[in-house]
Amino acid sequence: MLDEFRTWLNKEKIATNQEVDEAFAKPEVRDDSAMQIRAEVLNGLFGQEARHRVLSEGDKQIQAAMGLFEKAADLFAKRESLAANPKIERADPSPKGRL
Repeated sequence: MLDEFRTWLNKEKIATNQEVDEAFAKPEVRDDSAMQIRAEVLNGLFGQEARHRVLSEGDKQIQAAMGLFEKAADLFAKRESLAANPKIERADPSPKGRL
């Protein structure tokens, strides 16, 4: 897929093979290019939702947010269990009137 992209870039005089090779030598450029191409191919075949799914797989912020859903569920479950068994203990009596 990237070889076909390299050929197209060269044919359209967008970049030389040397420029493409230098760019693709960087893993982040190569990976991002492959992801973008995959997203556009799936967009053409299946529509915008497929494109967004591919792009979200490579989005670090979205992936970090997705990882927080499990933590949120755990916190919610903990809250629910605390609400079911309220135990409020005070070490000192209420400080009303003491200032």
